[in-house]
Amino acid sequence: MWWSFIYALLLALLLGFLLLLLKHRLHAAAPGANTRLQVVVEAYGAAPELETQLKDLLWMRNNHILRAEIIVRDLGLTPEASALAQNLCRSEHIRFIERE
Repeated sequence: MWWSFIYALLLALLLGFLLLLLKHRLHAAAPGANTRLQVVVEAYGAAPELETQLKDLLWMRNNHILRAEIIVRDLGLTPEASALAQNLCRSEHIRFIERE
Protein backbone atom coordinates (compact mmCIF):
# COMPACT_ATOMS: atom_id res chain seq x y z
CA MET A 1 0.00 0.00 0.00
CA TRP A 2 2.78 2.44 0.85
CA TRP A 3 4.53 1.56 -2.38
CA SER A 4 1.50 2.64 -4.38
CA PHE A 5 1.46 5.99 -2.61
CA ILE A 6 5.19 6.54 -3.16
CA TYR A 7 4.90 5.48 -6.81
CA ALA A 8 2.00 7.90 -7.38
CA LEU A 9 3.91 10.70 -5.65
CA LEU A 10 7.00 10.13 -7.80
CA LEU A 11 4.89 10.11 -10.96
CA ALA A 12 3.23 13.37 -9.92
CA LEU A 13 6.63 14.97 -9.26
CA LEU A 14 7.96 13.76 -12.59
CA LEU A 15 4.93 15.13 -14.41
CA GLY A 16 5.34 18.49 -12.65
CA PHE A 17 9.01 18.60 -13.62
CA LEU A 18 8.20 17.81 -17.26
CA LEU A 19 5.56 20.55 -17.34
CA LEU A 20 8.07 22.99 -15.89
CA LEU A 21 10.57 22.06 -18.60
CA LEU A 22 7.93 22.51 -21.27
CA LYS A 23 6.97 25.93 -19.90
CA HIS A 24 10.64 26.93 -19.83
CA ARG A 25 11.10 25.78 -23.42
CA LEU A 26 8.05 27.70 -24.63
CA HIS A 27 9.23 30.91 -22.96
CA ALA A 28 12.75 30.77 -24.36
CA ALA A 29 13.49 33.84 -26.45
CA ALA A 30 13.74 32.90 -30.10
CA PRO A 31 13.84 34.98 -33.24
CA GLY A 32 11.16 34.52 -35.86
CA ALA A 33 11.59 33.53 -39.48
CA ASN A 34 12.28 37.09 -40.66
CA THR A 35 13.87 38.53 -37.53
CA ARG A 36 17.03 38.14 -35.54
CA LEU A 37 17.66 38.80 -31.90
CA GLN A 38 20.82 40.56 -30.73
CA VAL A 39 22.12 41.33 -27.26
CA VAL A 40 24.48 44.30 -27.30
CA VAL A 41 26.75 44.78 -24.29
CA GLU A 42 28.24 48.27 -24.27
CA ALA A 43 31.36 48.49 -22.14
CA TYR A 44 33.76 51.26 -21.14
CA GLY A 45 36.58 51.80 -18.67
CA ALA A 46 37.97 48.80 -16.81
CA ALA A 47 34.57 47.03 -16.93
CA PRO A 48 35.37 44.53 -14.14
CA GLU A 49 31.94 42.91 -14.50
CA LEU A 50 32.17 42.39 -18.28
CA GLU A 51 33.63 38.87 -18.16
CA THR A 52 30.96 37.69 -15.69
CA GLN A 53 28.16 39.25 -17.74
CA LEU A 54 29.39 37.62 -20.94
CA LYS A 55 29.75 34.23 -19.26
CA ASP A 56 26.18 34.56 -17.94
CA LEU A 57 24.91 35.36 -21.44
CA LEU A 58 26.92 32.47 -22.87
CA TRP A 59 25.44 30.11 -20.30
CA MET A 60 21.94 31.19 -21.34
CA ARG A 61 22.81 30.82 -25.03
CA ASN A 62 24.48 27.42 -24.56
CA ASN A 63 21.46 26.15 -22.59
CA HIS A 64 19.04 27.38 -25.29
CA ILE A 65 17.42 29.90 -22.96
CA LEU A 66 18.62 32.78 -25.11
CA ARG A 67 18.76 32.39 -28.88
CA ALA A 68 20.53 35.54 -29.86
CA GLU A 69 23.74 36.89 -31.25
CA ILE A 70 25.88 38.45 -28.53
CA ILE A 71 27.74 41.63 -29.43
CA VAL A 72 30.25 43.56 -27.32
CA ARG A 73 30.63 47.23 -28.24
CA ASP A 74 33.77 48.95 -26.99
CA LEU A 75 32.86 52.46 -25.83
CA GLY A 76 36.29 53.19 -24.40
CA LEU A 77 37.61 50.12 -22.64
CA THR A 78 41.07 50.24 -21.10
CA PRO A 79 43.68 48.38 -23.19
CA GLU A 80 43.71 45.50 -20.68
CA ALA A 81 39.91 45.20 -20.60
CA SER A 82 39.74 45.45 -24.39
CA ALA A 83 42.30 42.63 -24.80
CA LEU A 84 40.40 40.45 -22.32
CA ALA A 85 37.08 41.13 -24.07
CA GLN A 86 38.55 40.44 -27.52
CA ASN A 87 40.07 37.13 -26.38
CA LEU A 88 36.80 36.01 -24.81
CA CYS A 89 34.81 37.11 -27.86
CA ARG A 90 37.16 35.29 -30.21
CA SER A 91 37.01 32.04 -28.26
CA GLU A 92 33.21 32.09 -27.79
CA HIS A 93 32.05 33.37 -31.20
CA ILE A 94 30.90 36.74 -29.91
CA ARG A 95 31.09 39.75 -32.20
CA PHE A 96 33.33 42.54 -30.91
CA ILE A 97 32.92 46.09 -32.23
CA GLU A 98 35.95 48.25 -31.59
CA ARG A 99 35.73 51.90 -30.67
CA GLU A 100 35.76 54.18 -33.69
